[in-house]
Amino acid sequence: MITPRRSLVEAVTAASVGEHVRLEAVAGQLRCVGGDGMLIVVVGTAAGGAADAQTTLPTAVLSKVLRGLTADDIDVTLLPH
Repeated sequence: MITPRRSLVEAVTAASVGEHVRLEAVAGQLRCVGGDGMLIVVVGTAAGGAADAQTTLPTAVLSKVLRGLTADDIDVTLLPH
């Protein structure tokens, strides 16, 4: 799912309640879920709907990776478990 890097950075910042954030691909949407599980920020949508998947990452690590990217758009792929 292609999403603007800036949108994902803003979503991670908004959802960074606690030490972890969860990225979810649900019904064709990329969602960033805060560590408290209450705040959900929809980052983008994909045509055709991607497979449902999720991963939980340390907020500090994800933020550092995103800051290191230089492309305007990034391709986020979450694989189902």
